[in-house]
Amino acid sequence: MKMKKATLLTASVLLAMSMLTACGTKKAETESASSLAPAATAVATAAPEATAAPGSDPFTLSVYYWTETESKPYIEAAEKKFKEKYPNAKLEYKVVPGAKLTEILNTDLAAGQGADVLFNQSPTVLAKGGYIADLSDQPYAPNMLTTLTDANSFEGKLYGAGLNTATFGVLYNKKIFADLGLAAPKTWDEFLAVCEAIKAKGITPITGGFKDNWTAWALTLPIIENSTYGTHPNFEKDLYDGVAKVNSPEVNNAFGKIEQLAQKGYFNANALSINYDQEQQMFADGKAAMVVFGPWFLADVGKKTPQVDVGFFPLFDENGKSTLISGVDVSLSVNAKSKHIQEAKDYVAILMDKDILPVYLKDKNSLPGIKGVTADYTFPGMQDIVTALSTLPTAPQFQLKLPPSVLNKLIDTVIKTIADKKFDPKDLDQADKLYEKDKSTVSFK
Repeated sequence: MKMKKATLLTASVLLAMSMLTACGTKKAETESASSLAPAATAVATAAPEATAAPGSDPFTLSVYYWTETESKPYIEAAEKKFKEKYPNAKLEYKVVPGAKLTEILNTDLAAGQGADVLFNQSPTVLAKGGYIADLSDQPYAPNMLTTLTDANSFEGKLYGAGLNTATFGVLYNKKIFADLGLAAPKTWDEFLAVCEAIKAKGITPITGGFKDNWTAWALTLPIIENSTYGTHPNFEKDLYDGVAKVNSPEVNNAFGKIEQLAQKGYFNANALSINYDQEQQMFADGKAAMVVFGPWFLADVGKKTPQVDVGFFPLFDENGKSTLISGVDVSLSVNAKSKHIQEAKDYVAILMDKDILPVYLKDKNSLPGIKGVTADYTFPGMQDIVTALSTLPTAPQFQLKLPPSVLNKLIDTVIKTIADKKFDPKDLDQADKLYEKDKSTVSFK
């Protein structure tokens, strides 16, 4: 998400902020809608209804997306192409931080309202609530990556267009590593040794901006992916079937590693009081050697310090095994209650177009969710990510089959573990109780 998403996520990613319960009760925080381009002012002469061409009548199409996924070049390119088909269309954008967008979605969709097009990270949850439209017959559907099709489907129908795919790992400052004679680690213990060597030179090993708590989940994802899917491929299904628990050896292993990082002082001292933007700046300024995130972080840092040379390596477990996330980052859905269903579907199809989507991929340093689509990436570190994804085992993103309440509890537990520098397994007992309470929001159909 993006996980800023998330996402992570986000988480949209991203994570917790991207999840939506079937009937939201939180009060939405209002945000003013913004338009990235002026609306068309010329109104075409209406032809007789029987012969009216698409777009001959003026209408407004609204779009919700979170700030962290914003790509003005992408939206502008899509809007230009959309207005070729619908010259009298007006596009209105509500661009808000991810957590606030979730509150708005909770309120608006539960009331039968909301935008026509929704950027989100929880299409199956939205589909189960009856909030979004079936996209199975859309032109991009057959070309989506299998993992994204699965993650965006509910009861055999597609409800989300997989804009991009995401993975998570360690982005590192190549100059710092070269100056200290460090190589990419191949086991968890080697990773700890690298952190210790960096810390000994007075440099922060891992930067965190956990004031935006979804970033803590971005840190957690590659660790918990190795601990669960890496050793127990059916973990989330077994959790659903009652065979496994959240408070399990697998999840305890992941949180124990986060405890290690906190206890050893490998995060910046102000990790809990700075946000994502400040985290980027710290890394861009060379004050931290590493950050655990997705590839879009490269693009965000590059806008601050273009010359920073960043590489990527996956995190490995104790035995040198790595299971990379290959899952949905951002999905595009159409509001089932939209008054302009076809127009909204056409707009999503343009956002997924092979000539438009690469604009987003390059601008956000993201990986395509559609087969046959490529991007001219600016950052060399992207090749490290592409290589890792093509050579290492992959698995769906841990969390996709968790109730939102459980994900929120896990994120809270990450923050608590970092703050206390100690992990309390009893915190996971509460996650198990929440799982049983909200299990109905999960589906493996």
